[in-house]
Amino acid sequence: MNEYSKLVNSPEWQEMQENADKAQKAFEAECDQAWNSLDQETKLKLFCAVCTRLYKGELEDKGSYRHVLYEVFGFGPEAYGTAQAAGFLALHNAIIDEDQELATAKKLAELAKEYNIPKEKLEGLLDWNLVNLL
Repeated sequence: MNEYSKLVNSPEWQEMQENADKAQKAFEAECDQAWNSLDQETKLKLFCAVCTRLYKGELEDKGSYRHVLYEVFGFGPEAYGTAQAAGFLALHNAIIDEDQELATAKKLAELAKEYNIPKEKLEGLLDWNLVNLL
């Protein structure tokens, strides 16, 4: 067993992970409580404010995950993991236009060629039909 395996299987690591999970669940409950305490008009205003910022950061700016969090929403690094746990990173990664996807595929194909990696090994990293076009 290597050092990494020893670490992640240690009782200390397990305890830390359990504490992090509990803290995340408590934060999610606080978020739900805050949301549920609002009247419908306020909920709609906040929803629209968030959508406006997501639209700007994701579709207008085509910004990175950090750009949207830090520059558009004005959060600091403390928001990174919390927003990720809330699903924002998955949402951000799902928003990609055809030009970005093609550019990513081309770059990946260039790297694969440079490092002698067969195209078949790229399957699962992005749209397989796109890989076949390269």
